Amino acid sequence: MFKIDLARNLQSEFSIFNGHKKHDDFIVHETQNFLKENYLEKISIETLPRKLNVGRRNLDPRFKKATDLTPLKYLQRVKTEAAKKAFENTRLKINEVMYDVG
Repeated sequence: MFKIDLARNLQSEFSIFNGHKKHDDFIVHETQNFLKENYLEKISIETLPRKLNVGRRNLDPRFKKATDLTPLKYLQRVKTEAAKKAFENTRLKINEVMYDVG
């Protein structure tokens, strides 16, 4: 038996997050790479600019302009994508994926 959600108009919940990398901002690319490579670590959005040697007042608007996401929302999307892949490729339970991904 299948359940069909007739109220659903979009498939965006099922789309693959690619990271919005079609821009020319080097600092934002560095930030995206750092977040993607280190999402398993406890990353503080307040200390992120220091790790990248850029001011937060400079990074946040540049990041939002280039990706349409704040650094925190971007990190959450990276973690969500990692969780989706874990569910697709492993037999881990929800709690295990939750603790692994953060």
